[in-house]
Amino acid sequence: MSDLTFDPQKGDRYRLQELERKLKGVQREQTYLRAVQEREMKDALRRIRDLELRDARNRRVPVSVISTVTGLSRSSIYRVTGVSRMR
Repeated sequence: MSDLTFDPQKGDRYRLQELERKLKGVQREQTYLRAVQEREMKDALRRIRDLELRDARNRRVPVSVISTVTGLSRSSIYRVTGVSRMR
């Protein structure tokens, strides 16, 4: 007969376990979304930097000056701008 009676502690324990599972799922989703957002932000910042480098090269700013200002190597600047030497 004791098996048929309702034990509130068991119900509470089950509910707690259920909520913990849901919480883990939400935390996992948040971690994923944060990683996606960080990656998109990093890509956007890189694209902006690349546009600024191309603009500076199009304005005929010497690579040595761009390298000093940005802290990038000359080869990185050439790679980004696609121009080996301005004529």
